[in-house]
Amino acid sequence: MPPEVSKARMDWFDEVLSLRHPLDFQDSRLGRRYQNNLQPILDSKGEVEKIAIFVRDITLEHEALEALIESERKYRLLVNTAPIGIVVTQDRHLKLVNPRAISISGYSEQELTSGSFIEMVHPDDRAMVMASHVRRLNGEEVPESYVMKIITKG
Repeated sequence: MPPEVSKARMDWFDEVLSLRHPLDFQDSRLGRRYQNNLQPILDSKGEVEKIAIFVRDITLEHEALEALIESERKYRLLVNTAPIGIVVTQDRHLKLVNPRAISISGYSEQELTSGSFIEMVHPDDRAMVMASHVRRLNGEEVPESYVMKIITKG
């Protein structure tokens, strides 16, 4: 075992021994990632008699998290640099607006996300947009995207 790994482990044991409280930490060994839990077992005087060690291999969870983070980074890059306005609605509010949607509408991100999205849809398209929104909320099949007119700020 490399000296720096051995020292880190001794430091963790010393912390559990001196403070008499559990310690959770993650580390890597031989290309795997582990979640470690050191639990002090106290004697009748409250002194650490033993330390129970629980180790769980979290390599797959860690890799999945890293993949998710990378996927989200790519998604945000795509959405934020798209040449078209992109918005995501939830519960009748805009939850995500990209820079192009802000530029097209003339509203700030705060203005776009603070009210009901239907207020910004042009009256000619409100019925169509609202019907699609309600169908989507009900789990029905609706187009992934559609073109609509909006009311711009100015």
